[in-house]
Amino acid sequence: MTKKQKGILYIIIAALCFSSSNLFVKLAGALPSGQKGLFSYAVSAIGTTVMMCRGHVSFRWQKGNSGLMLVRALLGVAAVLCHYYAIGHMNLADATILNKLYPFFVILFCWMFLKEEMTAVHIACMAAAFFGSLLIVKPGFATTEVLPALMGFLGGVTTGASYVAVRALGERGENSSRVVWFFSTAVVVAMLPGVLLDFVPMTAFQVTVLLLSGVCTLIGHLVTTIAYSCAPAGELSIYSNTNVIFAGIWSYLVWGDLPDQVSLVGYVLIFAAALVVFQYGKARAGR
Repeated sequence: MTKKQKGILYIIIAALCFSSSNLFVKLAGALPSGQKGLFSYAVSAIGTTVMMCRGHVSFRWQKGNSGLMLVRALLGVAAVLCHYYAIGHMNLADATILNKLYPFFVILFCWMFLKEEMTAVHIACMAAAFFGSLLIVKPGFATTEVLPALMGFLGGVTTGASYVAVRALGERGENSSRVVWFFSTAVVVAMLPGVLLDFVPMTAFQVTVLLLSGVCTLIGHLVTTIAYSCAPAGELSIYSNTNVIFAGIWSYLVWGDLPDQVSLVGYVLIFAAALVVFQYGKARAGR
C-alpha cells in the first residue's frame, strides 16, 4: 500500500469516527446543545492535554497568536452549538451535509481576509453548493423546520471561518495539537456556566453516548493528523465527504430515515461542487 493509499484509508476512517460522533450526539436525545458539547469535548480536552504532556509540548502559544487563537475558539464554540442543535432536530445525513459546506466558506473567507485568490470556478461551485443546501433546507414558513436547517447552515459558515483562523495559525508556525487543545478547552469553559445554571439530569445511557462521542471526535482528529502526514491535504480532502455517506447509513439503520428526492439532488450538487473544486485545485497545483 502506497503512502497516498494509506492517507486515503486514514481519512475515511476519520470520517467514520466523526459520523459516529454525530450519531452518539443524536442518540443523547433532548439535551441542551451546550450540555452535549461540554461532555463530548471534555474528552477531547483531556485527551489532547495528556498527549501534549507526553510529547513535552508547551501549552503557551506563540507570541502574537493570542488574537487568532481566541477567534478560532469563539468561532469553534459557535460551530459546535449550531451543529449539535441541527443534529438534534434534523435527519442526521441532512445535518451532516449542511456542515460539509464549510470548505466553500473557507475559500470565501480566505479570499476576504487572507487575500487568497478566488476564481470564477470557485464562485460557480459555491453558488451550486448554496443552491444544493437550499434543496436540503427547503425554506418555508414553519419555524420548527427552518430553524434547525438554518442552524446547520450557520454551523457550516462558522466552521469554515474557524478553519481560516486555523490556516492563519499554521502559517505562523503554531503547533496543531495546541490549537486543538485550546479549542476543546474553550468549548468546555464556554459551556460550563450554562450547564451549571440549568443542568438537565441525564441517564447513564446519555452520559455514555456523549463520552463515546468525545472519544470518536478525539480519534477522528488524531487519525486525520496521521492521514495528512501520509499525503498532501489537497489529495485527501475530497474523501472526507464519505462522512455524509456514513451519516446516511447510520440514519437508515438506527431511525429508518431516508432523504427525499429533492434532498438527494441537493446532495449531488454539493458533492459535485466539492469534486470540481478538488480537481481544479489539483490542476492548478500541477501547473
